Amino acid sequence: KSSASVSAFETSSIIFNKIQNMGFGHQANSWMSADQSNQPLDPNDINQLFDNDELAQVAAQTGVDQSEVRQGMAELLPQLFDSLTPNGDTRTEPEANDEISEILSQLSQFKR
Repeated sequence: KSSASVSAFETSSIIFNKIQNMGFGHQANSWMSADQSNQPLDPNDINQLFDNDELAQVAAQTGVDQSEVRQGMAELLPQLFDSLTPNGDTRTEPEANDEISEILSQLSQFKR
């Protein structure tokens, strides 16, 4: 797998860009802002960010249904990016890599 050569920070940047490009820029920017509270992501919006096969794979691996996967992802993504940018910037990359690599390893099925 190429995941060994891609840092957790780089992977999260790819996901963040995808979220912004899919029309969720306002929410995504709030997750990175030190001055704003995190705007929620609706569980139904997860369907636009990840395809059914990816959601089904997570559901099968975790033993929960896809609605629970969507709910979990909707809660996890804002927390993930908030923890990546505690001061509203990305200068804490080494600390962020350590803090989120465990979380991102749970999402490794999204890395191809």
